[in-house]
Amino acid sequence: MTTPKLRRMHACLVLTALGVTAQVTAAPITIDSSTLSTAAYAGAIGGFIDTDVDVSTAFGARTLSSAVGGSSATTAINWQDTGSGALFDFDFAHVRTGTTQAYAYSGDNVLRFTVGQSDTTYVLSGQYAMTGTANNIYASVRLVDETAQTNPFFDISRSTNSADESFVLGVAGDADDLNATFGNLAGTLLAGHSYTFYYTHFVEAQRPNNGATATGCLTLAIGGATGGDECGIGGGSVPEPSSFALAGLALALAGLGSGRRRATPV
Repeated sequence: MTTPKLRRMHACLVLTALGVTAQVTAAPITIDSSTLSTAAYAGAIGGFIDTDVDVSTAFGARTLSSAVGGSSATTAINWQDTGSGALFDFDFAHVRTGTTQAYAYSGDNVLRFTVGQSDTTYVLSGQYAMTGTANNIYASVRLVDETAQTNPFFDISRSTNSADESFVLGVAGDADDLNATFGNLAGTLLAGHSYTFYYTHFVEAQRPNNGATATGCLTLAIGGATGGDECGIGGGSVPEPSSFALAGLALALAGLGSGRRRATPV
């Protein structure tokens, strides 16, 4: 007998495979597509990975959750159409065991939207904090102008040697292993341009330890939208990267990606 969650996951995967998405318009943007997910793994060799996936483009509140063997990941989603703008709010709650390779994950998330006939504004804010022994904590956020092939904002932070670690979106140097921040936390979205918003947050046990928990939030506010759940709406600018820094970041991300794949059991 399938559970409601498994039925929802199956329906989401079928719709994604068929390319079936519903565009949703909220002045001043149209949401073209969205794929959000959570995953949890307890770290046992050959163990089960619990995954939840959502491809809805609808405004409103919903929750993604995954749990297995003491590890769990939850993403609470609250999207608001304010009439003159749109507010996308995400709240994370992660728990992982201390078994090697255990993780809790809200990642590989993609939100695609197109701006209407007039320029509008965006503001980004976020934070992610881990309580526990030193191990792998990671957060990345990226806003891409697909039309112009530019990155209005990019932030990646990873620490592997700091207990009770925390990251704040747009703050440079807040991680002990990998850190790059550039672009603007607040800026202009150009009329007629298509954008993609990516984020990934997770905690992972690279070696045996006592386990860890993490919580965080992330908000993308468009058109001056505000609401009751935004994650400390602020804004500002951060340094543009040099070509050398971007090359180094590309190499680091390649190494991180290969390590992440090894951490996921077959």
